[in-house]
Amino acid sequence: MPSLRHQLVAEFVRRTRGGAYASPRLLHDKIGRQRWSRGFEPPPALRRRFEVRRADVAGRTCFTVRASANPAGRLMYVHGGGFVFEITKHHWAFVGRLAAALDVEVTVPIFPLAPEHTHLETHPFLSAVHTGLSRAVGPVTVAGDSTGATLALGVAQRAVRDGVPPPGRLLLISPLADPTLTNPAIAEVAPRDPWLRLGGLREGIRLWSGGDDLAGAELNPLNGSLAGLPDTTIVTGTRDLTNPDTRVLRDRLVAQGVPVRYHEHAGLIHVFPLLPVPEAARVLAGLAASVPQPV
Repeated sequence: MPSLRHQLVAEFVRRTRGGAYASPRLLHDKIGRQRWSRGFEPPPALRRRFEVRRADVAGRTCFTVRASANPAGRLMYVHGGGFVFEITKHHWAFVGRLAAALDVEVTVPIFPLAPEHTHLETHPFLSAVHTGLSRAVGPVTVAGDSTGATLALGVAQRAVRDGVPPPGRLLLISPLADPTLTNPAIAEVAPRDPWLRLGGLREGIRLWSGGDDLAGAELNPLNGSLAGLPDTTIVTGTRDLTNPDTRVLRDRLVAQGVPVRYHEHAGLIHVFPLLPVPEAARVLAGLAASVPQPV
């Protein structure tokens, strides 16, 4: 049974963020508002606490965030947002917590978003960022939340497929493992998810796909090979409509020989490690304790 704090956080999320996914029209409305009113720059609070640098990779912006002068490792973080929304202050705050808790330099690619762009531009850019990092500093952890975790998993799969050194480790938070959203169990969880709604989420996926087959391996991690992927940590909550396919992903990873650390939290919602709940701090503490170098 979720605590009162969990219920209040879930209600806050439903009222302030969940509405964008309620329908295709509301999704497009929010995309339009965000493009005019919100940039991707790290907020001043993050810049005050961490060293933040900006660089161009393949003609697009990347930021690096570090908490110490000599971080112990490197991590690439791919933010969520339904493939259509820009990185938010909540993502940036989580990036800062990752940098401090794991003592890593975090690279944050500002990747192309739908509807202006599709996977045909997003995937190559993220792979270029990962390849550049791995050549410069060796294996890095690749992490992401929600649709960012989908993209992070795709980075690793393409690296293995193309013979590029894969990530040293994967960290997937509430991954959207199957963009078709056809798992029958989703219908049972979706009414209890305060953040995501199928109507708007499907529209964002459609825009990102550019009309290409969502069941194809290029867009659907579950239908691509998982063999050869690095140690993978997965964090999910049971009040999250991505949870049923996350369980399928776990099982397929294990079946294909990938070491998996799977953390499922009863009653918690989509990307809860980014939210002000006690379990978020415990997840970070667990990652700091259990994710060995190199990261």
